[in-house]
Amino acid sequence: MTFSTLHFEGENTPRRTDRNLPLSMNSPQRSPYNSRLGLEKSTLFTNREGRSIRFYMEYSEPRRLHYKALIETHGGVLLDHSVTDCFWLSTNPLTGRRSYRVQYIDDCVRLVTLQDIRIYSHPDFNIDTNLLHRGAGDTTSGMEMDPTSVAAAVVYGDAQPNPNLSSAADLPSDFALATASTSLSPGTAPKVRTHNRFTPQKDAFILEEVRKHPRARHSHEFFRNLAKNEILKGHTGNSVRSRFRKHLEADLQYVYQQESDGNPSKDAHGNYIPTKELPQTLKNKYTAEDDYYLCTEAKKYILAKESAKDGGEGRGSGKLPELKVLLPYSFFSNLCRPDRGGQDEVADSENNPDKRNKKHIGQRHTLHSWRDRYRKFVGDGTIEKYIKSYEASENPKPLERRGVINSSSLNNMTGELREIVGSNARNREERALDEEIGQTKSSLIGVPDLNMSAGDVLESLEPIERPTMREIEEDEEIIEDIEVDDIEDIEDFQDASTQLSSIQANFEDAVNPGSQDSQSVMKYIGKGVKFEDLFTDPSVLNYDLVSKLNTALRSISDDVQELAECLEELGFKQALVEHLLYSTCCDKTRLFFLFRHIYNNLQDNLVSDGHIPVYELLQPPDEGGFWTKEQDDLLQAGRDDALEVQNKRQIRTRREFLNKL
Repeated sequence: MTFSTLHFEGENTPRRTDRNLPLSMNSPQRSPYNSRLGLEKSTLFTNREGRSIRFYMEYSEPRRLHYKALIETHGGVLLDHSVTDCFWLSTNPLTGRRSYRVQYIDDCVRLVTLQDIRIYSHPDFNIDTNLLHRGAGDTTSGMEMDPTSVAAAVVYGDAQPNPNLSSAADLPSDFALATASTSLSPGTAPKVRTHNRFTPQKDAFILEEVRKHPRARHSHEFFRNLAKNEILKGHTGNSVRSRFRKHLEADLQYVYQQESDGNPSKDAHGNYIPTKELPQTLKNKYTAEDDYYLCTEAKKYILAKESAKDGGEGRGSGKLPELKVLLPYSFFSNLCRPDRGGQDEVADSENNPDKRNKKHIGQRHTLHSWRDRYRKFVGDGTIEKYIKSYEASENPKPLERRGVINSSSLNNMTGELREIVGSNARNREERALDEEIGQTKSSLIGVPDLNMSAGDVLESLEPIERPTMREIEEDEEIIEDIEVDDIEDIEDFQDASTQLSSIQANFEDAVNPGSQDSQSVMKYIGKGVKFEDLFTDPSVLNYDLVSKLNTALRSISDDVQELAECLEELGFKQALVEHLLYSTCCDKTRLFFLFRHIYNNLQDNLVSDGHIPVYELLQPPDEGGFWTKEQDDLLQAGRDDALEVQNKRQIRTRREFLNKL
């Protein structure tokens, strides 16, 4: 390729005015963003063949939407994903990546001609192979190519990147150069943007703090406070807790002896005293008062619902149903509200001079802990029996956990149930359920074996219309980690001695949205959704939210509870949390891309006239791995052939996801 074949445009070169390029060249590149704004599209950022020059900006860039509009209304394309033959634009230099100042776009538009992009290059940095975003890395004839030359090949219609286009001497004389004022002066160079990763120093700090407070090693509150330290700036409590549990706990080796007040003991020289005896973790046990509160509130809610079914005129029987009622998520959310009465009674006596603040009973435990308590300790007829027992006793006791299934009871189950439970669950020893209720054990009933065919799964259980959202409280009721290879999932059923038919009936009740309040199931977002239904504070929807979500997701697993807590910490409301989890099968990679897609839709709609309903803006892209209600209906009807965008693996994954829940 000779330089004479390149099409450069200088200040003296007439600008192309032919807008009648083949539709096939421009139509796929045209952004709906511009068509909504009604802006005319120029050909500034196109090559001689009418192909758009491709740029990329990270989503954390503060004026990304502005430059997206500017680039696309002048013929270029701002990509959603980085590719080899594109120019990276950024406000600040990027570590390990050649990038160019966004002023390049402003100057090209202002001067109505392409400028020498290399004058806008940020200072070079050494490649860090550990970074998420790496260099182009495309090679030609065994040589690593510069991203500039790779992009230039596309801009100027060359078939291959030109590795020789690397110095100012190689530029043709008519290539317009920007003025010296556009160069980045060393004195004003912005700080290098770095990724927030855990370092050996951070890990050592986390371990040392846990050694000082070993009883709090699983407490969410402890790690939330720990994350406020300067050394962990940029990490969330969830992130720090996950780092300790997954990567650092095995390196703990020892802790420090504890005083009765919970502080570490010191020897005569003021040094902490190490010990290899790991103490019990903090407990927040349920009291009889807590259980009475749970039962009375549940009774009021159920009777109110029964009365409403009878016309709301109080014609209900006033008696609870014989069978246990599955309460919706909203009930437990309201249970924790501080304005529901039921204050702790605190004696104002000389024995309690520092009288602790009155605290609403519902706030003693988290939403998920209350929900788990009800699920595991309340059975058929439990509510009425416990209320009577509590009111008649001078020293009432907390609720007793319903039947526990252990290895001996599993051996007595039918062969059909064995197939569902799986051999790993049959042979596993009983595990401690949690720190909050130390005397109880968790039951180990598995979901359908994921090695079974889809047909076997559907035969073993009734078809699932919508799954319930499985949420396990890890703050107050901690279940030890179980490897995926051992058991794919763990779910509690109603009774230890229940046979297969009874278990199937309970499972069907749990997943059938027709029999319970619709708020008790994980579901897609409704058509009547409004913007204020999505975030606790609308101001969180800014360019930084996508970056925060990306950082938070790196440190957690695909567990539904971890993902839900992560989203809630970032300000997502429950409706949006469930929509994101349900649409992506709790796959955190797809979840991130779906939210980034939604974020762009919301921002574009706000910038334009905002006439598109919010419901439409929340719909996932028409790509494999993202699911909608219409696709689930086809899946439920067995019409796999109609799911054109989903391949066999994605269909199998969806079925497994629904059956696990």
